[in-house]
Amino acid sequence: MRLDRQKDICTLIRAVWHLNKFTTINKKAHLAIVGTGELKEFLIKFTKHYKITKYIHFFDWTYEVSDFYFNSDIFLFSSCFEGFGRVILEAMHASLPVIVSNTEYGPRELIDNGKYGIMIKKFDYLSFSRNISLLLKDLKLLNYYRNQSRKRISYFSQWKFQKRYIKVLDDLTSQID
Repeated sequence: MRLDRQKDICTLIRAVWHLNKFTTINKKAHLAIVGTGELKEFLIKFTKHYKITKYIHFFDWTYEVSDFYFNSDIFLFSSCFEGFGRVILEAMHASLPVIVSNTEYGPRELIDNGKYGIMIKKFDYLSFSRNISLLLKDLKLLNYYRNQSRKRISYFSQWKFQKRYIKVLDDLTSQID
């Protein structure tokens, strides 16, 4: 991930700070931030300011992110604006429940307006914290959103895309004839 203003990582850091300080969960929440960018040093200092460096872990950008997905309980996405958001699909492929910012495009469409994941108002760290806590406390709800991720990712399978593409080509061909 690109660590810049668009990604609004500060909201996630605040959410984890609030979650660990003010909610009752069985264990402290940790946040893995994978990426590089102009704000990385600022984000590290921001984490120190909130005194939660032992819960926020920074990793350099890598193509090999699957280990991060498969070792996580929830995927968080706090961008202020976004296009397609491929990382959301990658997280859903790993059967992670997703909590995303309600941006005008991209994430909202990928989770179908909240059907396949949880949407949060942009910059609302308290809602991120509250929803993380809900999922961590309620195994049934956590599993519901895991299943929703599995359902949604099937929509984006290569076979389904090929089928849709062939249909478009067939429709175009029939209009020419």
